[in-house]
Amino acid sequence: FNLAWKLALVVKGHASPSLLDSYEGERIPVISEMLKITTNLFNRVFRIETQQALARTQTSAASGPDDHMFSRDRKLFQLDFNYRWSTIVRDER
Repeated sequence: FNLAWKLALVVKGHASPSLLDSYEGERIPVISEMLKITTNLFNRVFRIETQQALARTQTSAASGPDDHMFSRDRKLFQLDFNYRWSTIVRDER
């Protein structure tokens, strides 16, 4: 989760400093997933075939770039992340 609300609770004395221990464990999996997504995107955009296709489209107005190579996965927007598995979350679904 967001670190700011945890810091605020601890600083104001409403939560134990141990609450801050959960932050790293929650963020590392999210960061790892984002690195996988952005690495995949980078590899698709900057591979030699992509660069060659872009060079061809710049010299030929008759054809456009292959749009699928620039598509972004929904996960890139980070709207699907949740922390139901976190030690401080009680999932009541």
